Amino acid sequence: MVVQLNQENQGEMTVAQTVARLLQQLDSQENIDVIEFSQQQYFAPIYSREWYKMQVYRQACEVLSAGAADVFSVLFIILFLLIFVPIYWLPAVQKYLLKKLPFNPLVRVDFAQRQITFWQNHQCIQKIELGLASSILYQKRAWLFSNCNQFITLKIYDKNAKEHIIWEMETAASFGKSNPHFIKQIDDLVEKIAQKMNLNVYREA
Repeated sequence: MVVQLNQENQGEMTVAQTVARLLQQLDSQENIDVIEFSQQQYFAPIYSREWYKMQVYRQACEVLSAGAADVFSVLFIILFLLIFVPIYWLPAVQKYLLKKLPFNPLVRVDFAQRQITFWQNHQCIQKIELGLASSILYQKRAWLFSNCNQFITLKIYDKNAKEHIIWEMETAASFGKSNPHFIKQIDDLVEKIAQKMNLNVYREA
């Protein structure tokens, strides 16, 4: 059986709705072979005020992680923060800079074949084949230095030990507080996916 989230509605489906739906399907008595979800899930609807803020935060994390090894990293971070803070708080600037939606392919997890594929416009753009030593890395990062809200990344290692990001999500709105029940649902979903694919889960908090 294939568990399919309507591709046209995925942009409007928040991470909480996606997690609840996938858990419901995996907990059912039916034999689930495949699940599908968007690679990036957002707590707030796309193009909402909170969505724009989270996009600024996500891109800031990418830039900071890329510049951390630089010799002038301290100066770089100070300069970056001077640019980042105004962008984070000014809606007009956000809408100008974030016109294009982030790359957000559909992820298809095939439990029977132990295979993960990425789909864009109904075409397979990437295939991940798992080996005996493959595993899942489950990362939780504090959002803007506060553990009240978390940014979660789910990574998988293929048969060649190469790392792939299969899911990114936030667990609350900007400066909001994550629901403990929701965090537990995400934990349970990761465990169920790992069990069905016979993978070890490694956690990094």
